Amino acid sequence: RTDDGHMQGVHGLGDYTLVFLDTLDGPPYRDGHHAGRLCPARMRWADRAIAAAPGPVVIFMHHPPYAVGFPGMDDIRLADDEAFLAMLSRHGPGKVAHVLSGHVHRTISGNVGGISVSLLKSTCHQMPMLLGARGSGHSVAEPGAYGIVLLGPRSVIVHSEDFDIAGTLPVGDHDSGEGTRA
Repeated sequence: RTDDGHMQGVHGLGDYTLVFLDTLDGPPYRDGHHAGRLCPARMRWADRAIAAAPGPVVIFMHHPPYAVGFPGMDDIRLADDEAFLAMLSRHGPGKVAHVLSGHVHRTISGNVGGISVSLLKSTCHQMPMLLGARGSGHSVAEPGAYGIVLLGPRSVIVHSEDFDIAGTLPVGDHDSGEGTRA
């Protein structure tokens, strides 16, 4: 925990450094606000943690620092995503090996600015495959999942394992608001 109350940390694992970032927008926390934010202090902390890492870095954060094609969920991604991605790119190719996040409740993978990314779905309700849909309150009774990350000498492999709890979960309105990224 930082002096400002953020839950962040660094952990060495073999040749990798794992950097855990708290992307909640606060303190103070605003009711009904679901976008993530890295204040200047947390951005500096992340920059220093990456610079100090002797080898490749894997970043874990809740809010994805990129748009995923669901406009309602894109509205509540990391608000300062461009500044964050610019900071990562300043560390040079290969320094940040992978970024893992959640928040969207869908399994998504890709490459953003030359960095591989994985977004893991929720352990509870999931976001339906509604590319282009507005709003973030959509949910579907698909199974929950957890991720398994394998770090190899030259690889980061991310598995997603579903478990069937969908039949026991109520599916309803989980709206987190629109336009809350500002």
